[in-house]
Amino acid sequence: MAKFEKKVKSTALIVMLGGFAFDNVEGDLRRSLEAAACDLLNLALEANCFEYIALGTDKLVEQSVPAGVELSLDDPNEQFQFGKRLQEILLQSSCEQFVYIGSGSAPLFGVNDLIDLKEKLNSKDLTCITNNYFSADLFALNSCSAFSQLSQIPKTDNEVPRSLKEELDVRIEELPRNTITQFNIDSPLDLLVLDCASAGGPLLRESIAKWHGKSYFLSDAAQVLKDSNKQIFVSGRVSSRTWQYLEKETACRVRVLSEERGMSAAGHFGIARARSLLGQVIESVGPDQCFMEWIPMLCDAAFIDIRPVLAHLQWETSTEDRFNADLLKYHEIKHSSLKNLVKAASNSPVPVIIGGHSLVSGDLMLLNDWVWSIEE
Repeated sequence: MAKFEKKVKSTALIVMLGGFAFDNVEGDLRRSLEAAACDLLNLALEANCFEYIALGTDKLVEQSVPAGVELSLDDPNEQFQFGKRLQEILLQSSCEQFVYIGSGSAPLFGVNDLIDLKEKLNSKDLTCITNNYFSADLFALNSCSAFSQLSQIPKTDNEVPRSLKEELDVRIEELPRNTITQFNIDSPLDLLVLDCASAGGPLLRESIAKWHGKSYFLSDAAQVLKDSNKQIFVSGRVSSRTWQYLEKETACRVRVLSEERGMSAAGHFGIARARSLLGQVIESVGPDQCFMEWIPMLCDAAFIDIRPVLAHLQWETSTEDRFNADLLKYHEIKHSSLKNLVKAASNSPVPVIIGGHSLVSGDLMLLNDWVWSIEE
């Protein structure tokens, strides 16, 4: 493991935004991600602990970059490549170490969280700080040059800490797994969870309010979390740490079906075949019987990461359709089979919440925090 003389180093904060269309439900999410990014940049300016602050993006639709922040626009003539783009911004910064945060990865951060993250880089060992070693949404590295030494340019932010460890033997330190570090905006459902809990920065809250999304259907499901006589069913890419959190922090009984962890990294959204037990049930008995009979036998509320099911069923669904599924807006879904599945989930006798990976991670944590706080 590399070591170097401990000294005060210049530090860059890099926030990156992009990846969604600018219209329909994707556009709503994109505008809220812009707002979340600008909230984070304002916090960074207030923290006053970074020598360089930059936003890397393809385009700004609604927000303006705060004064004191460098706007670094993607080259429209080049295909976006995460690692290459991050390296370009790091070279522009001329800093010795850096903190990287995705635009939707820290909507619950405060000033002190940023300061603490930066201070954790004060180590003689070559160190990477991250919120998730296997699938990072944010990370910090106390050597910009070490990032450039990776032989394979990272395609996504998720893989960076693991690549640094496996190739360069960088020391990895994970942040505490809590609501603040695990909540990430990946889907419009995450925005509704923030709205339900009245959480997030001022620009993000304003953006969500403009959207007029309806979060009422989350409340009934969340109430089950504090009832010791009831049980929840959590399905999808559920980590052992999320399960531990639910066992310790909720009053209800917890039934977990964890499947296809690492599905994206393994390529199961593409050629390789994902296998989902819940997907097999839906395939065997149909969505109506599954959600009208089977799910109500198991629980009083269900939180389902639906992506492994879709991969198992090998349905070619658009991002817009998946997002509308997360919102239970089955009438706006074009894919007929997905439409029928979501309609069945909506009509279930028990609350059924469907979403992506963030639903069975940060969303559940924030809903639990919220439902207990409203009694205090």
